[in-house]
Amino acid sequence: MGKILEDKMGQSQDSELLPDFHLDDFNRASIQSYRERLALRNPGNPWIELETKEFLYRLGAWGKVRGKSVEGPTLAGLLMFGKYPSIVEAVPAYFLDYREAVAPQPGERWSQRLVSNDTRTTNLYEFFFAVVQKLTTGIKESLTIDGMGQQDDGLIHRALREALVNTLVHADYYGEQGIVIQKEQMTFRFANPGRLGIPLAQAVRGGTSERRNPRLYDLFRCIGIGERPGSGVKNIYWVWQEQQWREPELVEQVHPDRTVLTLHQVSLFPELRMNSNLHVLPVEGTTSAVLSLDQEPELWRIASGIQEEEWANQQKLEATIVELCQQRALSLPELAVLLGQSPKEMRHVALAKLLEEKKLRFSFGGSASQPRLVYRALEKE
Repeated sequence: MGKILEDKMGQSQDSELLPDFHLDDFNRASIQSYRERLALRNPGNPWIELETKEFLYRLGAWGKVRGKSVEGPTLAGLLMFGKYPSIVEAVPAYFLDYREAVAPQPGERWSQRLVSNDTRTTNLYEFFFAVVQKLTTGIKESLTIDGMGQQDDGLIHRALREALVNTLVHADYYGEQGIVIQKEQMTFRFANPGRLGIPLAQAVRGGTSERRNPRLYDLFRCIGIGERPGSGVKNIYWVWQEQQWREPELVEQVHPDRTVLTLHQVSLFPELRMNSNLHVLPVEGTTSAVLSLDQEPELWRIASGIQEEEWANQQKLEATIVELCQQRALSLPELAVLLGQSPKEMRHVALAKLLEEKKLRFSFGGSASQPRLVYRALEKE
């Protein structure tokens, strides 16, 4: 194929130059639509009026070799704006698949399906906007729609967009099985070839990012799609916590290498139950939060003052939370069980105030494969 890698060491996958490909390998309608979105987001951007090749060059979608008369699309540019036959010629493993099983007809597995050889979804740009609209259909929250009818201020919408763009920009496009996005009645699943470039727990904590395809990331960011590097996964976890849904599941698979993010719209607190010795907070599909009177008597002793009161004094409640978190890091489900409080109200009032006053901080505990949000008292750091 004649790919030129100016410097293979340290070179990102999507910066590969494809000199055997030309402007005719791009979908002009995709490029024009992208220009319009860029103009809406940044009307004064001088790139908007550039001729096509120079416009693509400024975006990182077209490349040149200095001192040589060699130029052509970058892999990022071809993936983002290319025609399907041209993309597959450059990347034979390229495959995009959106599957929806919300209300399939009898005898059918999927109610809707979009794949990369469909004329509507041939490249990453077209696929993203077709799929994000379907992912967010049926999500009810306050929205602010932009001039292109796509962007909004809904937290859940933003989290789903972030999950989708993360899947596209972190994928190994030479890997096996392609990109698969799946929407079910209460579940979203995002899978891409390739493993994370950083430890799983670190990805959940945020702050650090190893982007396999930084040029693709920049192409999306130019039109306002995608969080800052290192914050995307963390924000998705935070949004799901805000909704009091089951914690997202981020898993790395091998043979073939794949990364899978699963988001369940299932309540984290379906009910509170207790028996004579165990106080249990069941979490559907995960290990229940079990607090034993025998094994952790000190926690129950500290919490007893709040449990015995019908209406807990706010100041006393906050002091008790801090004292509990001085014993060990505690999750919201554990605090809710110990104190007999509404998790939602406690998070938005007491915990929010204690975090702001820097009496508590939160971090991720649990295992590397199943990190969970826990609260710690700063006095014990």
